[in-house]
Amino acid sequence: MVRSPISVQVEHDGVAHGTRYPEEIEGAAYFFVCEGLANALKHASARNITVRLSCAPTTLKLEVGDDGCGFVSEEITSSGLQGLSDRIEALGGSLQMISHPGEGTSICATLPLKEYAAGV
Repeated sequence: MVRSPISVQVEHDGVAHGTRYPEEIEGAAYFFVCEGLANALKHASARNITVRLSCAPTTLKLEVGDDGCGFVSEEITSSGLQGLSDRIEALGGSLQMISHPGEGTSICATLPLKEYAAGV
């Protein structure tokens, strides 16, 4: 059990209990969620965080969203998310961030599974 100073909900769709993915996919997913939680706790002044996982035949989608203060992404000159983006893109995936002042922030990653279908 992990302790958090705020509520963290985990939702999943299409990810069966006990499902395993190739090491590099699981590693990237773990890093993504950890970084998303750390950023929300450090910067968002949120009351709630939601982690969403969904799996389709060829992709694993991950989202970490909060109900915090949000920000205008165009006003951010450097991003601590570059390392996270590099890790996701190295596997052929993509990263997207959505944030608006007063509406919270969501970071979303899509990881390809088609190259790993035989191992899933």
